[in-house]
Amino acid sequence: MFRKSCFLFLIMAVSICLGAVAANAQVTFFDSTGSTYRGSYSAFGTEDANTGRAVAGEFTSASSGSVTDMWLEIDWRGIGTTSRYFTAQIWSVDNSGSLAVPGTMLWSSSQQTASHVYGPASNPLDTLQDVSVSGLSLTAAQQYFAVVVGSDSGTPTATFGSDVVWYQSSTLTGLTDKLLSGTWQNYTNTSGNYLPGFKILGATPTGVPEPITTLLLGFGLVGLAGAKRKFKK
Repeated sequence: MFRKSCFLFLIMAVSICLGAVAANAQVTFFDSTGSTYRGSYSAFGTEDANTGRAVAGEFTSASSGSVTDMWLEIDWRGIGTTSRYFTAQIWSVDNSGSLAVPGTMLWSSSQQTASHVYGPASNPLDTLQDVSVSGLSLTAAQQYFAVVVGSDSGTPTATFGSDVVWYQSSTLTGLTDKLLSGTWQNYTNTSGNYLPGFKILGATPTGVPEPITTLLLGFGLVGLAGAKRKFKK
């Protein structure tokens, strides 16, 4: 009897562990990061006023779940006294006009500081910067915009003041918009319609059992085993 009880509790413990592993499995919602330099959306600075102060890259989420991190292939140009501050955001897509543009902001980071200084030999893989994300869930097959806003104060309404460089993806093309004078416009770099380089990661997709659910199931199995033994007596 003791052996049987131990065996049942062992099954329960293994189930709990498996549930915990599944609940913490990493999910990649989207990844346009590359390995080689193609070009950049060098954006957000006063010396390039035609660029605009925000850039948005459209993407389709590959999974459903909660976002934990947004990695950006981003640099700071480091010219003169320009700042290196930016804000990362995720927006819904507005398809009501002739051009798909950011619709509603779903999440925004706090003010971030570009940690890597731009150089002629810069490689996008050397400049990935992690921005932590909380309170945001994405839906599989749904389209969104990843947005970077250059700011000298952390507020999206600031007028220029930063000089952030967002590298282009070396592999993926797609729709990229820029915000210029309060209006979103198509942003085509000389090297083509390549998306900015970013990667969005998260936790468990929806529908994966949590550890507490597995724990309850384990106790239920133990209870059924005890009831069956009592019935036989």
